Amino acid sequence: MSAESIGFLGFELRQLTYFVAVAEELNFRKAAERTFVSQPALSYQMNQLEERLGVRLLERDHRGVAVTAAGQLFLQGARDLLSQAARLTRDVQELDGGQEQELQVALEEYIHIARMPAAIRLVREQFRTLRLKTTHLPVDEHIEGILARRLDLGFAQLPVEHPDLVSKPILHGHWTVVVPRQHRLAELEQVPLAELKGEPIILPPERTNPRVFHWFLGACREQGFEAEVAYEASQPRLAPALVAEGVGVWIAVSFSYPDLPEEVCARPLLDLDPRELTLGLVWHRQSRSQARRLFVEQLMMA
Repeated sequence: MSAESIGFLGFELRQLTYFVAVAEELNFRKAAERTFVSQPALSYQMNQLEERLGVRLLERDHRGVAVTAAGQLFLQGARDLLSQAARLTRDVQELDGGQEQELQVALEEYIHIARMPAAIRLVREQFRTLRLKTTHLPVDEHIEGILARRLDLGFAQLPVEHPDLVSKPILHGHWTVVVPRQHRLAELEQVPLAELKGEPIILPPERTNPRVFHWFLGACREQGFEAEVAYEASQPRLAPALVAEGVGVWIAVSFSYPDLPEEVCARPLLDLDPRELTLGLVWHRQSRSQARRLFVEQLMMA
C-alpha cells in the first residue's frame, strides 16, 4: 500500500488489526499481548488512527475501554477489510503457484467426524508450511464466515441454497432421545415427543444453535407442553454422563455421539419435522485452495 493510498484511506492495515484486537478484548494490555506489540505502541497507534479519521472510536476511562457507535461501525468494516486483504494475498499466491499459507476450518462440538484427526494429519503432511486453524463456532456462523471469506470450510444443515456456496453431504442422522436403560422410555422402540412432558431435558446450548434450540421448544408446544430444560450441555461427551446420573434425558441427533455408555440408550424421537437431517461440508465457490480440496476429500472417505 502506497503512502498516497494510506493518506487517502486514513489508516493502515496494521492499525485495523490493532483496533480489532482492542475492540474485541476491551483491554489494552490483552490486546497488546494478542498483537505482539507494547501497550504504549498500541495506544499510540489507536490515537493516530482516531486522529487520521477525525472520529472517536474508543472511550477510555478508569473502568476500561468501550467502543463508540462509530467504533462499532468501523469494527465491522475493519474485519471485512482484513479478511479481504488476507484472502486476496492467498488467492494471488495460489494463482501464481505459491505455497498456501493458511486454512481456516470451522467446527462445532456436536459434529463428530471419525476421520477428522487423520484428515488434519494428511493435509499437514502434504502442505508442510500451511497453518491449519480450526475454530469452534455455532453452526449458524459458519455460512456467514465462509461468505465473508474469513473461513475456508465449515458445516451447515442441507440443503444450502446460495449461489456463492458449494456443499457436499457428509453426515446423515435422525433425532433421538437418550435415556437411562431403566427409564420408562427405554421400553419404547420409538418415543412420541409428547412422552417428554414432565421430563427434565438436556439440550445443546442455545448459543450453539439458537435456531434449532427454539425450533425444538416450539415443537414441544405444538404437542401441548412446555419443555423443561434442565441443562444445556456444551460438550456431547458430558451429556450421556448427565443422563446416567439422572439429570435429565438428552435430545441429540444420532451423529452427535459415535457410541454411548452402557448405562444409557438412544431411542428415535417422533413428531419432529424434519425427523432426519443431513449435514454438509460447505465452502465458497471461488475457493481454489488445494489444501481445502484435499481436506474435503479426506473427510469424505469412508
